[in-house]
This record gives sequence, structure tokens and C-alpha cells, in this order.
Amino acid sequence: MIKWRSLLIWTAVLAVLAGFVYFYEFKGEAGRKSAASKATHLFDVKEPDISSVMIQRNGEKIEVGRQNGQWKIGSPVATEADQQALNDMTQNLSASIVTRYLSNAGNITQYGLTPPKIHIEFRGAHGETYTLDLGEKDYAGNNVYAKASSHSEILLLPSYLYSSFDKSLLDLRNRKPISLDTEKVSKIEFEDKTLHLVAEKSGSDWRILQPVGTAGDSMGISSYLGDVAGMEAAAFVDHPDADLSHYGLKPAAESLTITTGEGKTANRQKVLLGTKQDDRYYAQMEGSPAVFQLASTVAEKLSPTLFKLRDKRIVTMKLDDLKKVTVQTGGATYEFDKSGSKESRWVVAQPKNLAGKDAREWKFWFPLESLSADEIVDPPGSQSKSQLFANPAVRITLTDQASKEIEVLMSKPGKEGVWVKSSGANTVFRIGQKQVEDFTSGLKDVAD
Repeated sequence: MIKWRSLLIWTAVLAVLAGFVYFYEFKGEAGRKSAASKATHLFDVKEPDISSVMIQRNGEKIEVGRQNGQWKIGSPVATEADQQALNDMTQNLSASIVTRYLSNAGNITQYGLTPPKIHIEFRGAHGETYTLDLGEKDYAGNNVYAKASSHSEILLLPSYLYSSFDKSLLDLRNRKPISLDTEKVSKIEFEDKTLHLVAEKSGSDWRILQPVGTAGDSMGISSYLGDVAGMEAAAFVDHPDADLSHYGLKPAAESLTITTGEGKTANRQKVLLGTKQDDRYYAQMEGSPAVFQLASTVAEKLSPTLFKLRDKRIVTMKLDDLKKVTVQTGGATYEFDKSGSKESRWVVAQPKNLAGKDAREWKFWFPLESLSADEIVDPPGSQSKSQLFANPAVRITLTDQASKEIEVLMSKPGKEGVWVKSSGANTVFRIGQKQVEDFTSGLKDVAD
């Protein structure tokens, strides 16, 4: 009887313990996690609710606020803000977790908090004010000592929070004077004392209109527009002199106009470049009173050369548009033909010992279409036209489907390389001798 009573008692005890474990460990877990999260969060505020921020550091006071969802700098100068920098800053502020509480911290002077290295004030959506002081970093540099209006103790916070707010006015303002989607650019116009360059895009192709009419180099133009889109100011003249001639901006020494879109929806942005001071150039966007400075390495990239933007290929025709390719070099003639092929295959017509065999396109055509100029003379001198090509080392004849022929003449190799000229054009190209050797050597092994 006693044994049964003991068993019942122990059973009841175990039931109580099981119930306690269930309600504490499982039912109470969510509540404890919420309480722990709230206790270790620096501020109970969401990033979208932060409406304004004030930062004081190194004697500089910066005030920023949201206007229609966009950050604007209000003081010490009213100007556009770097949206990414401000969003990162406020995101870190709202998401920051307290690393450690120092309940018995003693004199806060030792933590660099009197005065603080960085003082921050910000407002929530309903006007509530929060403050945060950041001081020295701990011995490992992973955390920073802090004092916040949300906690009575001295705190240790992740050091990335310090890095987020250790920003100057220049760091927080929008340093990109031009906003550009390079894929939508339809026209480029650059002008200085020696060059007036105009390039227009039609479909996916670029064409140089001035100073000469020629095809544009899509890759070269894309690279150039990337430099323009990535342009950032190195400094700002917040209170410029009314006489812009002091900066070489009236008239401007150089100007670059970028047009995006076409017709009535076209948008023009014009950068004016002025004089150089030390290692920077003064600059201004047309229509804006602001004057800024560009590092010389940036400003000089905005000054394009005709060579960079023009097509540097020697042969621009496509193989599918041809029916015959003839190459004369070193006393030998190589002829490739597809006009008589029912399957549109290229076959060797000459030399006779290879006649009728399939021609390897990657041997006779790929090296030819990949020829690219190291220099372009436009127009060339009389010597280039009369003497260099009087007895060419290589003569290439390209015959299209309409039986129209274009000749490509290559001079004998010289110290500068090989000069190349196409019939019907005054332009002379200079290419490396190795490019020519790669092309001519492949002709000997052109048949399958």
C-alpha cells in the first residue's frame, strides 16, 4: 500500500515538473526572446521612421533630413545627399545591438565620452528625440564605448557604428554631378580649343560625325561613358565668386554634353571644365550655380580623343556579306570562294594544289577581321599615299555579293610597324607587324 502511494506522489511531482518545463521552455520562449531582443537593442526605432539626423564631430555639425523619401543636407550647406551613405548610416543606427553594459563604469572621461568623439541626435516619425555619444574604441578595436538616451549605463557597441558616423560633409553629400544611365546615351559632344567631337548612336551602333565621319568603337565609347558616369567631385566651392572667370568657367575651357533619350524626351547634361589649380580642375554643371573640383585624373578622362572613340578595325565588312577573298603576299596568291558552293561553304580556289578543299575560316578570316590600328592618320600625308603603297607587301581583295571589290593594301614592315590603307578611303592605319605575320602565316595551313 505504501509503495503504491509513493508511486502516485512521484507521478504527480513529475507531471507538475513536466508542465513547468512545457510552459517555461516552449510557451515562454517567444516572450523571453522578445524581452531579450528589446533589452539588447540600442534603440527601439525602425529605420524608415528616422526623419532627421544631426552629427557633430571634429568641430563640424551636419544636419540632414528626409524630404519625400530622399535625404537632403540642410546644414552647413543646403545640398543633395549621398542616399546610400545616409541609408547605411540610419540602417546601422536602428539595427545596432548592445554588445555589453558597463554598470559600474565610474568616471566616463576614460571612455572618451566627455566630450564625445561623435555626438548624434535623431528624430523618429512622431518627433521623438534620441541621442547617442560615441567615444574611444576598446582595446581590440571591435567595439566602441557609448552613451545613449535609451540606456542609463555606459555601453559597448560594435565599432562599425562608429565608422558609419565618422563622416565629413564631403562624405555625406552627393558627389556625382551627373546622373547617367550609359545604355540610354544617344549623343556625345565634346569641345575644347583644339577638338570638336560629336558622336551619335543609331540603334546599337555608334557613328562619329565630327571631326571626321567614321564608325565609332562601341567598346571604347562604353568605357568612356563609364568614366563619365563614375565621375565624383573631389571638393566643392560652397560660396563661389560671382565672376566665374576666376575659375575658368566663363567661358569654359572645355565642355562635355551628354544626351540621353531622343526627341521631346531627350535630356541634356552639360559639364563645364575650367582651369587647373594644384592637382584639381574647377567644374560646373550648366544651369547649376554650384562650383566643384575634379581630381586631375578624373577631369582628364572626360577629355576624349578621336582615336579612343572611333572604330579602329581595319576590315569592317562581315564574312557573310562576301563571296570571295583574295590575298596576294610573298609572291603567292590565296583565293577563297563560296559563290559556287551549294552549301555556302568556303573553299580554296588558289593555290591550285589545294583547289576545291574546304577553307578554314578561322585561318584566313578571323585574323583579318581582328586587325586593329595602333595609330590612325586622317588624312595621311602625300608620302603615305604615294610611296608606302606603290609596291605593297600584302594586297587583299574583298568581293561582296554584288561583285563590288574593296582592296586592303599593307606596306612593307618598317620601324613603326605596318601601314594599311583601304581603297576608297584616305585614312591610313598603323598596325603591329606581328598582326600581319599571324595573318599571313595562317594562310599556309588554311585548307582542311
